[in-house]
Amino acid sequence: MLIFAGMIKREPLRTAGFTLVELMVVLAIIGMAATAAVLTLPERGHTARAEADRLAMRLAAVRDLAVVEGHGTAAIFSPSGYGFEKRVRGEWQQLDGRAFAHRPWPGSVQFQSDGEEGQIRILFSRLGTSPTPQGLILTSGNHMEKIHIAASGEISRDR
Repeated sequence: MLIFAGMIKREPLRTAGFTLVELMVVLAIIGMAATAAVLTLPERGHTARAEADRLAMRLAAVRDLAVVEGHGTAAIFSPSGYGFEKRVRGEWQQLDGRAFAHRPWPGSVQFQSDGEEGQIRILFSRLGTSPTPQGLILTSGNHMEKIHIAASGEISRDR
């Protein structure tokens, strides 16, 4: 015989469902999977704006590479496409890596320079500065995008 209710041994309550930690782990996994899927999608949008964004990012990466590795780097532009080089032991060599491979201008994108015609070379020193400041213009149809490379090495875009 039980004297009071405190002596009753109760089984722990088991509730169906998930803990907050389990839900957070699942959301993190879904986020990583979505990120991986987006990064593996082919590049879309052969518009002047999309190409100018990609080009500005690549120019910044080449400038930063010049500082990190201590070698001068260059971006070479022509009406047919663009590529990147670095100067090692007095010679220009093409930069390694898929992001720095020579690329033709995609789709209907056309290239123009502020002052020069034909092929131009934009240099970045070991300090990240550019002795050849330049403006690049990309057009697609009636849309125009400008990229400016300052003597300080700063890369900016007109939007």
